[in-house]
Amino acid sequence: MKKSLPILFIIFCGIYHIHANAAEQIIETIVPSNVDINQQVIFQVNYRTANPTDDTLTGLGLRVHWNSQQLQFNNISNILNTGLFSQGIVQNDINNLDGDVNTDKFILISWFDVSGTWPNLGQNLTLLYSLQFTTTNNFNNTSIKYSASSTANGYNLQFTSANLFRNNQNQNQNQAQPQGVPMLSWVGLMVLGGLLSFSSKRKLL
Repeated sequence: MKKSLPILFIIFCGIYHIHANAAEQIIETIVPSNVDINQQVIFQVNYRTANPTDDTLTGLGLRVHWNSQQLQFNNISNILNTGLFSQGIVQNDINNLDGDVNTDKFILISWFDVSGTWPNLGQNLTLLYSLQFTTTNNFNNTSIKYSASSTANGYNLQFTSANLFRNNQNQNQNQAQPQGVPMLSWVGLMVLGGLLSFSSKRKLL
């Protein structure tokens, strides 16, 4: 049993090394910091690779997921035309393809190059498309996420959830507070005046 421990350790280290250095097709999203309800929002969806960096792959099938109670889909624009294979329509995420029960809609867009030269633009970061939404009346912070229908051979999809936050709901209340200061000051003056008057009367007595 003791002789098998070094072998298991070597296998574990090998698996960890492969996982830590896995080839990645990476999605990075540019989003505004804070928004209000009923406000138009644009997400810029960008693409790059790592481990190794390679601008000549076979393509990517990418779904973008969102919560329709928080975001109303408007349109998609600036789609990368190079290797564009298919552009889907808005669908219900009935199979929870992104593993998030809060998202309920998605769109699938795919790029494919049989010669394995996609996107071959010589850029570190490539814009895949722009998404435009309008925040709903129910908007109170949300995220958009991604899942892959297909990746290049040997590559995994990696992304960070694109979080969208509502502007401070207490902002109006905070702005209204100074309006109460003069009244508090006036009340304070009345109390102070009463105390001074009471003190003067005691001295006269």
